[in-house]
Amino acid sequence: MKKINMKVFSSVVLIGLLAGCASNNENVAFTNKNVKSQTKVDNKVSDIKTKKSDTLVKSNVSEDNTNSISKKDSYINEVVSVVNGKNIVLKSVHFGFDKYKLTGNMIDISNKNAVKIQNTLDTNNDIKIKLEGNCDEWGTDEYNYALGLKRTKSVKTALVNSGISSDKIVVVSYGESNPVCTAQTAKCWKRNRRVDYKLLP
Repeated sequence: MKKINMKVFSSVVLIGLLAGCASNNENVAFTNKNVKSQTKVDNKVSDIKTKKSDTLVKSNVSEDNTNSISKKDSYINEVVSVVNGKNIVLKSVHFGFDKYKLTGNMIDISNKNAVKIQNTLDTNNDIKIKLEGNCDEWGTDEYNYALGLKRTKSVKTALVNSGISSDKIVVVSYGESNPVCTAQTAKCWKRNRRVDYKLLP
């Protein structure tokens, strides 16, 4: 029987083990890559969205006014209009992805805004109500402009049905050009799908 050279044998075993580990590590790395990209795909499918970084565009809109907005509705924006030195706070109404009809608690918010607006009109009949339609960044500029306009018309109809004269209401669409935040999150996109109410002298 031939003598086995222990140095050679040890080297061969060590090379085999290293090759096996490297192969296993490659598989693990590949699997992790798959998991990450699958998560990204799942996230996109769940909200069909993603873009931009976290900045707030201020136009009398609070980022998270937890004093007046419940946790459940913390994505809802508020706009403060000053009429004769008095702050009139109106909550924005928000919409689902690619939607323009008021639903659920947005109808309640619209009704509460209508009461505040009517009370303000009673003592300040010269003011106008400006409805600003906004969208998230998904879709073309043209499509989002049209969608923003549909949203304002839906809100205008609700105000008129509440007894506010249509000639007091001005509508404008900003499409995706007037976000209140630009983070790449579902909450941010939700906040941007909105109509803001502003009272003008």
